[in-house]
Amino acid sequence: MENRLRLSKNDKSPSVDKTKYRSVIGSLRYLVNTRPDIAYAMGIVSRYMEDPKGSHWAAVKQILRYLSGTMNYGCIYKKLNASETKLTGYSDSDLAGDVDDRKSTSGSVFLLGSCLVTWVSQKQRVVALSSCEAEYIASANAACQDHSGHRRQHSYCVPPTPSDAGFFVLGKPPSSRTRTFVATPMLRFTQAPTLYRVLLRGITVAGQRLNVPATVFAAGSVMDSRTAITRLPPTAYQALRAAFRSRMGTYRLAPPKGSLHTCYDFTGVMVVRVPRVALVFDRNAAVELDPSGILLDDCLAFVPNGDDRAPGIIGNVQQQTIEVLYDVGGRSVGFRRGAC
Repeated sequence: MENRLRLSKNDKSPSVDKTKYRSVIGSLRYLVNTRPDIAYAMGIVSRYMEDPKGSHWAAVKQILRYLSGTMNYGCIYKKLNASETKLTGYSDSDLAGDVDDRKSTSGSVFLLGSCLVTWVSQKQRVVALSSCEAEYIASANAACQDHSGHRRQHSYCVPPTPSDAGFFVLGKPPSSRTRTFVATPMLRFTQAPTLYRVLLRGITVAGQRLNVPATVFAAGSVMDSRTAITRLPPTAYQALRAAFRSRMGTYRLAPPKGSLHTCYDFTGVMVVRVPRVALVFDRNAAVELDPSGILLDDCLAFVPNGDDRAPGIIGNVQQQTIEVLYDVGGRSVGFRRGAC
C-alpha cells in the first residue's frame, strides 16, 4: 500500500464485485502466515469486505503486484546457539489511522535471536486521544502477546521529560535490579479485570506521615499509566494539600489551573525546594516520588476523588523515573526509584 493512504467506508468510488473481493482477501489472509510484511495492509483492506469500493480494490491489486515482485521473500529460520536465543519484541502504532472511527492500529513482532517467531497487526479497541496513548496501548498489547513466555512479568519507566529516555521491558528484570525493588501485593479489581490495583496505606511529606485513617484508602488505587494525575480520596488529598502548603509557605500562591488547586508563582525564584513526598503501600512499601512527580505546571500534581469510597488512581506523573514491575503470576507490583 502507498504510504499515508487513507481508505474509508464512505468512499464515493463505484462498488466492485463483493464475491471476487472477498475471495481474493480470503486467499491473501492465508499468505500472512508466512509473509508478515503484508500483515498491516491486509488488516486495512479486510475492513471493507461488506461493501468494497473501487479504491479498496485498487489497494488489493497493489498488494498483489507487490507480491508478484517479491516472490522470493519469506521468513528464514536457522539453528541458534544458546547465546543467541534471546527473545526481543518491538511494537508500534499509528494515530487515528481509521478515518471512519478514528481508532489507531497496533503492530508488534517478536524475534528469537534473528528469527521472526510471531507478529500481529490489529486495530485498537478504544480511541486513543494522543500518540503517547496509542503507543502505550500497542506496548500493552505486545506484552499480552508474550506474557506467558515471560512468567507474566513486565516493567516500564516513564521518563520525566520528552527528551529523556524511558523503557518497556518484557519478562523478569536482572537479579541485580530485582534486589532494589520494593513490592506490594497486587489486588484484583472486579470492575475492570485488566487493570492492576494496589493498596495505599499512607502518605509522607518531608518524612512526616499524614494523619489519615487507614480506612480512607480501603478502596485501593489503580495503577494507570494512561492517566496523568494521581487521584486520592478527598480526606487524604486535603491532608496532603495542607501539609504541602505548610512546607511551601515561603513561595507565592497562584490561582488554580484547571483541576489543580494548589499552584505557585515561582517568578524570580532561582531554586525551588520541593518537600519530599512518598506513597506508602501495603507491606510498608514506601516509594519516594521524584520532584517531577510532585509538581506539574507549578501545581501540586494531585486531585481529589468524588468521595473516600471510590478507588484512587496512581497516574503517570507520579510514576515518572520509577520502574514499575508487574508480576502478574506472583500477584505483586514492584517499584524501583531513579530507573530512567
